[in-house]
Amino acid sequence: MCGRFTLRTPLSTLARQLGLPLSDQVVAYVSTPRYNVAPTQPVAVVWTSEGGLHEITAMRWGLVPPWIDAPRASDRWINARSETVSRRPAFRHAFARRRCLVLADGFYEWRREERGKQPYLFERTDGQPLLLAGIWEPPRDEEPSPRLPGCAILTVAANPLVGQFHDRMPAILDREQMMPWLAPRTPSEQLGDLLAPLPEGLLSARPVSRRVNSVHHDDASLLDPD
Repeated sequence: MCGRFTLRTPLSTLARQLGLPLSDQVVAYVSTPRYNVAPTQPVAVVWTSEGGLHEITAMRWGLVPPWIDAPRASDRWINARSETVSRRPAFRHAFARRRCLVLADGFYEWRREERGKQPYLFERTDGQPLLLAGIWEPPRDEEPSPRLPGCAILTVAANPLVGQFHDRMPAILDREQMMPWLAPRTPSEQLGDLLAPLPEGLLSARPVSRRVNSVHHDDASLLDPD
């Protein structure tokens, strides 16, 4: 499960790190820094545009399957299990044709402790951005403004660190895996190999403020422990 994350890194820094241009949409709709990104909100993603250009653009977090005629907020899928994404009707066409990478620099999980549910922030130990494997669907006529494609983040079984908090974690790719994931002709077997738990030692976890629990809070103080 991946239900909240951060994107504090400036878009210009991400563009430089990944060697990719920024679309007008991401500049317009994704403001950084973000400390509590939640479902239905615009997010920054790497995708392949209709012209075949790899770029950083904006999408809405939450994918609506094409066979749903009049989608509601509850119809949005924010996560897809990697083990079944190629078979489930809601995801299989997007997995085959429309793959992307959702950009983050941390994600949250919760653990029940003496004082209640305590949020923890997971980050890469090397300071690199998190490239979260995703899939997307085109925007719908019923979409609220801004009309953006909808995306879902793929999940895998948790590694030992994340497993102390939850049995699932986002599928996190390395830089060298970015282009194979986006390439339209990558064999499905190779795609499956990319969807694996991040090895031990590449993530750290630290407690943060319980104010993270509300999507209405989005400021730097969320990263401080209570």
